[in-house]
Amino acid sequence: MTNIDLKLMARFLKFLATDGLITETGVDHYDTLTLGYFNLGEFLDSTNWKNPTDKDVSAFKLDFKTDLHYFDWITRPENKFQLEAFHNHMKFKTLGEKWYQTVPLEEILRKGTDQNEVLLVDVGGGSGHDLIGFHKHNPGIPGRLILQDLPETIQTLNVDEMKPIEPMGHNFFTPQSVQYAKAYYLKMVLHDWPDSQGVEILKNLKPAMKPGYSKILINEIVIPETDADWFSTSVDILMMVVHSSAERREKEWRALIESAGLSVVKIWTCGSASEKLVEVELP
Repeated sequence: MTNIDLKLMARFLKFLATDGLITETGVDHYDTLTLGYFNLGEFLDSTNWKNPTDKDVSAFKLDFKTDLHYFDWITRPENKFQLEAFHNHMKFKTLGEKWYQTVPLEEILRKGTDQNEVLLVDVGGGSGHDLIGFHKHNPGIPGRLILQDLPETIQTLNVDEMKPIEPMGHNFFTPQSVQYAKAYYLKMVLHDWPDSQGVEILKNLKPAMKPGYSKILINEIVIPETDADWFSTSVDILMMVVHSSAERREKEWRALIESAGLSVVKIWTCGSASEKLVEVELP
């Protein structure tokens, strides 16, 4: 490889960056330490090529020689660049058409709420990009809007600038503290976790739900059984590499949700063919 033409290398690197396999940090500068793709074969050899389902064992951990989960790893001071890249990625995911622009809100949130009741809890919502967009698109809709994420994330937000959204520190691996909200919203949360943790996250919402009223809205990729697109399958491999988790097919989503003692009401198509809003309620 020492004799490779630099222009040829630049073309290949540019292509890999568009696929997300490496990160472009500047003009003709790239960071290859973004994914564990390059040790994926070694990792799968070590697991006898079993489908990865253990959050504590991943290609990412092998590649970066760390015992930390990805979300713990990126918060370390020396990984500031990766943390910024993650937040920028989350912002990018809000640029397309949103679920609240494409699905019938009146049907999903059909029972009215007053200003004192909680309409929507964005669980694991980061800095609130989706909830801010929801409010701007529906400025007159009644009910409180609550943004939840880990306390260290919430502490970085300007509470006054977030109004009327209410930031709240919360770990979704603990029982949900906001009772009887109309909807608990999870955007691209469950794909970060294998099924066992996914069931745990959903079960922590159940006691807070009001039967016949509360819903869980899961905004995720649903991989079709046939003719899957490049984007959804590439993200599936990314989830496997980083988290030992997965993007799920419809039957896998239904199995996960039912394992938590919940029922799927309907699966709505959002802005793209593979992005869905899974409407869930108590049985």
